[in-house]
Amino acid sequence: MQALTVTIRIFPAQPDILRHLGKEYIRVVNLLTEQAEQLRSFPKTTTKNVETILPSAVCNQSIRDAKSVFRKSKKLGGRPILKKPVYFVNNQNYTVSENTVAFPIVVDGKTKKTAFRATMTSRDRELLCKGKFGLMRIMEKSGKWYAQISVEVPTSVTINENVMGIDLGLKVPAVAVTSTGKTCFFGKGRQNKYIRRKHQQRRRQLGKLKKLSAIRKLGNKEQRWMKDQNHKISRQIVNTAIQEGVSIIKLERLENIRKTSRTSR
Repeated sequence: MQALTVTIRIFPAQPDILRHLGKEYIRVVNLLTEQAEQLRSFPKTTTKNVETILPSAVCNQSIRDAKSVFRKSKKLGGRPILKKPVYFVNNQNYTVSENTVAFPIVVDGKTKKTAFRATMTSRDRELLCKGKFGLMRIMEKSGKWYAQISVEVPTSVTINENVMGIDLGLKVPAVAVTSTGKTCFFGKGRQNKYIRRKHQQRRRQLGKLKKLSAIRKLGNKEQRWMKDQNHKISRQIVNTAIQEGVSIIKLERLENIRKTSRTSR
């Protein structure tokens, strides 16, 4: 089996309701992880113990997400605080048809399974017909709404498709290899390290002078530069995939990549 994500554009008539529910979802997750951090363990929690306007099925999912976030925070040594509104629905509580996606929301204080008009590609329809549905995430990006559905499909469904694998590193930020054997290198690792060293040295100098505002500005400048580099690399990868007729891009897992980058010489 192969796990894929199908992205479907949806058109909510009242987007403010979804925005409000998305903010409520992350509020519940942050609240539960904060309580677990204070208790040093995640307590036995049900929907009866959580005060929220979320539908019970979605509230259950937020509890599962909070447990997952808390487990990860113990490994990383710090509790992450979610900020971006999001709304997760498990596969038992949503349905997908040819032109609609339906899932429970709260309207006027009552939970109602609501169908939203949707558009999807023919390939996405084929994957949804042949695959096993997983978790669905409702999100907003640049004023547009999307339903991202995790789907497990048999490997045979995509065996004839051209696949690109992406390997991330430090000396070379990204290496792409297609199933046809073409290899491409993206980014300049030495340049990235130089920029990081340059800003680190500058922060050290400003720290001795106790110029805290200047340090904050410098940190934001470095973040913006790195974000711009990552964006350019991702765009180059996508353009290469289009040129080579790639239909699937597989990315390596990024666990502990920050720790690796700190210890690398």
